[in-house]
Amino acid sequence: MTTPFDQAYLTLTLEIEKHFPGYIDAYLGPPTLKAQVNAAPKRPPAALLDDCAALQVDMPTADATRHAYLTAMLRAVETTLRLLNGESFGYLEEVARLYDIQPALTDEALFTAAHGELDALLPGGGSLAERMEARRKRYELQSAQVLPLLERAREACRHRTRRIVDLPADEDIEIRLVSQQPWSAYNWFLGHGRSLIEFNTDVPISALGLLGTFAHEGYPGHHTEGTLKEMALWRARGYGEQASFLLHSPAAVIAEGIATTALEIIFPDETDLAWTVENLLRPAGISPEPIAQMKRIAHAGRALRGVSANA
Repeated sequence: MTTPFDQAYLTLTLEIEKHFPGYIDAYLGPPTLKAQVNAAPKRPPAALLDDCAALQVDMPTADATRHAYLTAMLRAVETTLRLLNGESFGYLEEVARLYDIQPALTDEALFTAAHGELDALLPGGGSLAERMEARRKRYELQSAQVLPLLERAREACRHRTRRIVDLPADEDIEIRLVSQQPWSAYNWFLGHGRSLIEFNTDVPISALGLLGTFAHEGYPGHHTEGTLKEMALWRARGYGEQASFLLHSPAAVIAEGIATTALEIIFPDETDLAWTVENLLRPAGISPEPIAQMKRIAHAGRALRGVSANA
C-alpha cells in the first residue's frame, strides 16, 4: 500500500514523462495511477516544480539512508523540471545536480600508455587502429551464432549470480535480437522479476564481449538489481521511488556502477576469459590468442574507456 508521499512521487514522475518521453525507463507502480495521469491534461513544468518542492518538504525521515537517497533523487527531478521550464546550467553543475557526481577528466597520459601497450601486443602491419579493427573482426560472430551463445552466457551468469544472491524462483530474462536501434544491447525491466534484453544485430557482436554484456544487462547487472529492488524495496516496503526508474538521476549512476562491475563479481580474477574461450570461442570456431595476451589487451582496452568522456 503506497503512502501519500509515494503516490505523489510516482504521479510527479509520470507527469514529467508526458513532457519528456523516455524519462522513466521502467515503471512498476499501479497501472491505474499511470492511466489516470496519462488521461489528465498535461500540466506545465512550473506547476510540477511546486509539486516537487512539496515532496522535498514532506520526505520521509525515519530511514536516514532512504532520506539521503530521496534528497539526491528529488534534486535531480527538480533540475529536470527547471530545464523543462527553460532554465539552463553550466555542464558541470547540471551533471552534479542530475547525477550527484563530480565529473573529472582522465589523465591523457593513461591513454598514451594504453596505445603503446596495444601497439606492442597487436601483430601485423598497418596503423594501430587498423590492427585493432582486424582483431575485432577476428572475434565477430555470424548472426546465426549469436542466440545460442547468448543462451550459454545467460545460464552461466544466472547460475553464478544465484550462488551469491537470493533471486525469486520465477524470475526470468527473455532474449531478443533486434535492429535499427541506437544501442548495442538494452535491458527492459518489465517488473515481477522479468526482463527483456534486446541485442542489436546492426552492431557487430563480439564473442569476446558477449559474456560481459550479458552480465551487465542481466545477471548480476540491471535485471538482478531491478528484481531485488522491486522485491525488497517496492513490493515489501512500498518505496515509491523504487517503482519509477528515472534515467536522468543518481539511480542511473548506481545502476551503471553495478552493471559495469557485474562481470567481475561473478567471474573474479579474470576467470571470464578462460570460460569464454571454452564455452563461446571454441564452439563458434574461433581460434583465440593466448589468454595471457588477451588479459594484457583487455587491461589496455579498459584504460581507454575514458576517451569518450574526455572528448
